[in-house]
Amino acid sequence: MWTDPIADEFVRDQSNCVVLAPGINAPSRYVAHANIADEWEVEIDVRVHVLGPYAVRVTVVPRSGTGVTSESLRKVPIATILSDSLAQVIFVRFEGGRILWGSNPAVLIMPPDLRGQWPNGDRVQDVLEWTALVYRLASALGNGPTAAVARAAGVSRATAGRMVAACRDRGLLSEFETPQFNQRFEMREVTLEDITFMRRESQDD
Repeated sequence: MWTDPIADEFVRDQSNCVVLAPGINAPSRYVAHANIADEWEVEIDVRVHVLGPYAVRVTVVPRSGTGVTSESLRKVPIATILSDSLAQVIFVRFEGGRILWGSNPAVLIMPPDLRGQWPNGDRVQDVLEWTALVYRLASALGNGPTAAVARAAGVSRATAGRMVAACRDRGLLSEFETPQFNQRFEMREVTLEDITFMRRESQDD
């Protein structure tokens, strides 16, 4: 699965971006591609809002000579393609304009200088800000956020839960978790009318 290249210049214009959560950004539109079991090529025009990606148009190109039926179409994992493609184009915008693309392990692994700071070190606030970033990033990608914090910090699930609770106590997750934020847009289901069927023309044609 892959996406068309997205230039840094495109997302530096913030009008082209969607804030999925504080600090977590995505381009407002992109094109995702996938090969399904070597049977179909799938291209999806994707738009993104604060609740995640949705498909505007899906093109299915059979690799074999058979056509695409409604039954076979239902086997195309559109939701998985959308989620996996979002993981490739999501990015964190840092101070100074630096952009870090994708669910990069560098974002999801606790920096060495923060290890050992929880819960009584001098940089507890930095630990919690990092924890909130990982939590928001995992949530935006549809992953379990507390489990993601535990993996990234190398701590138990219980310890990660306490770190997340401390983030909430300090207001680092409150805006992200309010119903007003999460319900700002309604999800739109992809229907068969959204699908464009194409048949690959043979080279003889």
